[in-house]
Amino acid sequence: MFKENVIAPTELLDQYKKFEYILNVDKKRLLKDLFNRPITEENTEEKASFEEIAAQLNKFHEAEYEILNISNDVVDFPIFCVKAQDLKHRLAKEANGIK
Repeated sequence: MFKENVIAPTELLDQYKKFEYILNVDKKRLLKDLFNRPITEENTEEKASFEEIAAQLNKFHEAEYEILNISNDVVDFPIFCVKAQDLKHRLAKEANGIK
């Protein structure tokens, strides 16, 4: 019975793990990559194009939206209660901060 009731909470937490990368984003590196790139054969400009910058902003905007809509702040399961509020809001805040 215990094993059967662990599956759903674990799946919920796995949905949040998809966004772990947000906590590991090096903001200075991201800015450097977008605005101070070395010129190469593929890359003919020092700065990223508007489309590249917009894509990066959109990526974090969508992540923030998805995070806030994964689950309720508290999710009750038969044996467990997952309190996702802190995790959810921290991830969303980081995504917004990067944006």
